[in-house]
This record gives sequence, structure tokens and C-alpha cells, in this order.
Amino acid sequence: MKILLKFAFYLVIFCHNFFSAQKTFVFGKTNEHARAICSKGKTIFIGTNLGRIYKVKGNKSKLISTDSFPEIRDIQLVRRKLHVMQTGNIGRMICFKKGLFGKYTLERIQTFESGGKNVFLDGFSIYKNKGLLMGDPIDGKFSLYCLSASGEWEKLPNVASNTGEAAFAASGTTVHVSANHWYFVSGGLDSRLFHSTDYGLTWEILELPFSSCESCGAYSLSVLTKSNLVTKVIVGGNYLFPNEKQSNSFLQINNDSSWITPEVSPRGYRSVVIYNEKSNLLFCGGTNGIDFSSDFGRNWFSISGGNCFSMIPYKKGLIYTSDKGRIIRHKEVKK
Repeated sequence: MKILLKFAFYLVIFCHNFFSAQKTFVFGKTNEHARAICSKGKTIFIGTNLGRIYKVKGNKSKLISTDSFPEIRDIQLVRRKLHVMQTGNIGRMICFKKGLFGKYTLERIQTFESGGKNVFLDGFSIYKNKGLLMGDPIDGKFSLYCLSASGEWEKLPNVASNTGEAAFAASGTTVHVSANHWYFVSGGLDSRLFHSTDYGLTWEILELPFSSCESCGAYSLSVLTKSNLVTKVIVGGNYLFPNEKQSNSFLQINNDSSWITPEVSPRGYRSVVIYNEKSNLLFCGGTNGIDFSSDFGRNWFSISGGNCFSMIPYKKGLIYTSDKGRIIRHKEVKK
């Protein structure tokens, strides 16, 4: 099905002595936004609040399915399969398989319940044939699942949550999976980092120094390895106070138990952080705009305003999703 709106324009932004050429593309409806985005080559996949899944290439977009899965919060393409996470009143993982002529067909829908209760899913990550899916706690235990060889998500051993601790499905970036390391972050009244080296059987748990409240805590993490140093950058804050700079970003180098507060923090609450390997830059975004860091999260500088829901690396910059059915491309950030 062809998308009805095809509209793009360019804007050049100068902010804090940094330059960024910006291109906006309207992919969907004006009441539509996306917290789920991924890419493969020049093709972008987007899942929206209205439950629509778009395939975007250049300035053209189309729906890959006529089915609707309201509140899509995460999406990832692995080989020829597109994994989609639906959350809210029902927690589902939906899998589409790429067939002849690039058409995606529905392969599997898996619904998640525990003790007769719906699982509110927060995020997932897949690396090759291994994957971790996490959801909010039920009866004092996090909802954790691993991807099996059959393609089904299987329950992992219980991990206890603390009182008032949960997670945020704001950008699909609460979970990070690499070859030998699995991570997820929590927030709320208690905010923590969970790390496993045995595919989710056991976990090392570290407290995070975010403020404590129902809307506070860690919303996103990025893990990067450079010159044998492993840096974990975690962003968040309080979405009810989008301009608050205190307790919105922390970093850790290697496995030091202490957390470093940036010298210059992002400009407010941040729901997503990513690393662009080509430019060696970190980007984070939230309700009041986008920031970047060239020193692994120690100092952050603004490159644009406006609402950001989620983002992915793009060339030496980024692509981020915004309101009114828009995605915005920044090819590069320059001084």
C-alpha cells in the first residue's frame, strides 16, 4: 500500500557553534509518531503508535502490512526477519519474513502473559541468533525472555525487582545485546543496570544514581568498545520535567563500580542514546531536542530542538523520529 504523504524539506541549523544540515521527511499521519526505528542499508523500518509498520527508502514510504498493532515500541531487522514489539494493553512480539520481491509476510505472533496478567514489554535486542526481551515486573519479578532456535521467546530465570522499580518503553533502547554481554536498565523508584555474561542465567546488578520517582530513572543505554575500553552511557531523567539537566546522564568506564557525571550534561530529559561508529560520536534525544558528545559522554552539546522519540546512526550523523509522522535526517555534525 502506498503511503499518502510524500513531503520533504531541508533545514540548516546553527547551534552552539555546531553545524548540521537537516532533512525532514513526512512518512505518516499527523497524529502518528514512532518510538521504534531500525535500518538496513538505505532502508528504514518504522513502527508507530497507531500500530502501522512502514518501510522508508529515500523520500518514499509504504506500509509493509495492512494489519495494525497499536503501540509498537521496538523493531529490529535480523537477516530476513523483521521483529516487532507491541506493548500497552497487550504485550506481543510479531515477526515478519521477507519473501520474493522484498515483500514481508506475517510469520508469527507471540503474546506474553504471566499469572494471567498481561506483560508490559519495554524493549528487546537481538545479536545474530541470540536475543533478550524484557518487560515490567509482575509479582516482584522482571519479565525476561530469550530468543530460542525455533524463533519463540522463552522465559528466563526470575530476577527480583525492587519496590516501585520498572522500565520505560520510550525508545526501544533499554536493552543491549552483543556477542557475550547482555544488558538492560530499569527506572522508577529504583534505577539499576543489569549485566549478564551467560545469556541471562545470572546477572550482575549495579545501582544507578538517577533520582527516585515514578517517572524518573534510566530510559536508554549505549555500550561501546574503543581501544580495549568498554564505556556504558546511560541517559534518562524525568519526562515530566523535560528541561531538567540534573541526574539525566551517567557513564561508566570498564567495570568500575562508580558512575561519572558529565561535565556538561544534555539539555534535559533524554529517552534515547546511540553511538555512531563512523563519526565516533554519541547522540541523545528527548522532548526538547538532540545533543551530541565527542568524548564518550563527558560533555554534551546541542545540535537541534524539537521532539525526539528514538534514533539510529545515519552516515556520520543520525536519523530520529519526531511528532506529526516525521523523521529527520542529519548526515553529519560539524564545528
